[in-house]
Amino acid sequence: MTGLQLYANFISQPARAVAWVLKTKNVKYELIQADFGAPLFTSPEFLKLNPNGLIPVIKDGDFSLYEGNAILVLVPLIHSKINALTPQDEIYLKNIDAVITKNAKLLETGYLVDKPFIAGTDAPTLADYVCYCEVGQTALLGVFDFSAYPKLTAWLARMKSLEHHDEMHAVLSGFLSSIGLIASEAA
Repeated sequence: MTGLQLYANFISQPARAVAWVLKTKNVKYELIQADFGAPLFTSPEFLKLNPNGLIPVIKDGDFSLYEGNAILVLVPLIHSKINALTPQDEIYLKNIDAVITKNAKLLETGYLVDKPFIAGTDAPTLADYVCYCEVGQTALLGVFDFSAYPKLTAWLARMKSLEHHDEMHAVLSGFLSSIGLIASEAA
């Protein structure tokens, strides 16, 4: 397959967020599975795509981009199908940037006050996908009790019910099970 390629491993939160958005918006891509510790990360070819040797990376012809948040912000410029996840209103764009930068900080009292999604919208945005991959993993690991945060808990449930959630998180769940960590029902 030629066209958009995504170098990813779904254990990685940023890689899951990128894949989830691409999948949700029906953007066709070839998944290049990047197993941690594999020679791929230090190969000269991969280091040309990302000098840091990390994932996710997208490649489309001669164009490549790394860093999950940069991919999520710039891919809509290339693939118009994703534009619905990047509200054009400047206020929402600033909210998305703040949420992505700070991830889950103040979600309960700052972002989920009166709307179901964290950019103050009625539908998920890129900020929701990115933050969920971080916060959802914390819930999956059971390392934080979210029960005191009903809005955040409801948001986690909304994100978990979105199309392709289980598919995008299956590798992580399997990995955590294989190393003896018990996954909770929260993520």
